[in-house]
Formats: sequence, structure tokens, C-alpha cells
Amino acid sequence: AEITAKSADDIADIIQQQASASEQILIAIKEIASGVENFTVATDNISGAAENVRKISEELNNAEQE
Repeated sequence: AEITAKSADDIADIIQQQASASEQILIAIKEIASGVENFTVATDNISGAAENVRKISEELNNAEQE
């Protein structure tokens, strides 16, 4: 009975450790997802700025040709 009780306690401790590790993994995944979202927004902003520069360059080229 003592061995069984000790084993049950050990299993409970291991399950608690696994639950804690799983929670930490979930937090890390959420942080990664947030970072990816921020990167996507920044990339969209850079793309928009690059498009604006391209349009300005095109307008300047057209102005020079006139």
C-alpha cells in the first residue's frame, strides 16, 4: 500500500510538472503568434511605403520626360 501511495504521489507530481510545462509552451506559442502578427503588420507597412516610393519615382520619371 505504501509503494502504491508513493507511486501515486510521484505520478501526481509528474502530471503537475507536465501541466506546468504545457502552460509554459502555450504562453510561448501565444508570444510567437503575437510576434508573427506584428511582423506581418510591419511587412505590410513596408510594402505600402515601397509602393509609395515606386509611385513617386514613376511620377518623377514622367515629369522629366515632359
